[in-house]
Amino acid sequence: MIESLSAKAKLSLLQKEYRKFFRALLKEYKVASPAKLSIADKKEFFGRIKKEWPKAKKAALKTATASVSSSVEWESLSAKAKLSLLQKEYRKFFKALLKQYKVTSPAKLSIDDKKEFFGHIKKDWPKAKKAILKKAKAA
Repeated sequence: MIESLSAKAKLSLLQKEYRKFFRALLKEYKVASPAKLSIADKKEFFGRIKKEWPKAKKAALKTATASVSSSVEWESLSAKAKLSLLQKEYRKFFKALLKQYKVTSPAKLSIDDKKEFFGHIKKDWPKAKKAILKKAKAA
C-alpha cells in the first residue's frame, strides 16, 4: 500500500513515473530535449505538462498502490525504494528496542547497557530484516 511507503519511496516512484511522462511527451514532439523546440512549442509543451501531469500523477499513485501490494512489483521497485522501506522498518525496530530499555536515545544508556543494546541490534536485526523481506516479497 502506498501509505506504508516512506516519503522517499513515494518520491522515487513518482520521479520514475514523471520521467516516463516527460519522455513520452518529448516523443510526441519528436525531439530529444525541450531545448530543440521553438519558443511557441516550448510554451505549449510546458503548458501541457502543467495541465496533464496532475492527472497522470494520480494515476501513477494508484498504480504504485497496486505495485507495492504485489510481489512481482516488489522485484521491480528501485533499489532506492526498497532501501527506503527497509530504513523505515529498521527505525521501527530500533525505536522498539529503545522502548525496551526505557530510554529515548542510546546516549542515555550506561556503557555496559550500550554494549548490550547494540549487541541486540547486531544479533536480531538480520533476522528481522530477513522476515521483512520475505513478507514484502510474499505480499
